[in-house]
Amino acid sequence: MDNEEHIKSLGTLVSYFHTLEFALRAVLRNHEKEKSEEIDYATLNVGDTVPEEPMTNYDSLETLIDKYNKLAEKELRIDKKLVAIRDAIAHGRVFSDSRNLPMKLLKFDKPRQGAVTVTFAATMDHGWFADKAVRLYEEIQKVFKKNE
Repeated sequence: MDNEEHIKSLGTLVSYFHTLEFALRAVLRNHEKEKSEEIDYATLNVGDTVPEEPMTNYDSLETLIDKYNKLAEKELRIDKKLVAIRDAIAHGRVFSDSRNLPMKLLKFDKPRQGAVTVTFAATMDHGWFADKAVRLYEEIQKVFKKNE
């Protein structure tokens, strides 16, 4: 894996997480359609105020998955273990012990009595990226199927 492939692979995962979150919000919004007013999201600008609803609220990915899973049939439920991957990408530490790839991804919990615990550790090699991309793609397809 070279630097360009690493960047593209990471970008794929980030894009898939964005897609998953948006799709979950869309399903939840459609479920609450009677309660939600139409919002033209494409026209929104900084400072605009809109009603709180599934597309605009502050729910975390974990909360969105919980809400979605309550509505979804068993075979269309989303694996919550994906939240740990997303959180590690967003809040973890990425480094290499040399100038070469692959890079290592670590995430730590909040300090307790002056120490922290590693909560996520992965070597971001081709196999890791490929596995996570396939898992995310499959989960996104479940949400799309639910929204049909």
